[in-house]
Amino acid sequence: GRGGGEGKELQIVTNAKHVAVDEKVVVATEGAVVPAGADAESATIVSKANVGGTPSFGMLCDCPMLGWVGGAAGQVVKLEEGKIGGAPPAERPRK
Repeated sequence: GRGGGEGKELQIVTNAKHVAVDEKVVVATEGAVVPAGADAESATIVSKANVGGTPSFGMLCDCPMLGWVGGAAGQVVKLEEGKIGGAPPAERPRK
């Protein structure tokens, strides 16, 4: 899908359940620091990886990766609103 704020296509490989092609999700691209706001000792910098032999240029985010209160670890964050390639909301959207 598109991402990185540049309108280019990015291949992101995941084994996450309950996510489908064309759903709007929060993605951490190469160079992103997760979890958001983490210090250098506990942070992970997202890099290109091979998943099952297929290149992946980022990862799908869950609530803890974004520093959000509420929401389950491992459950992909889906958004109904927001600009593709833009920053995620500061807080978990409430329905």
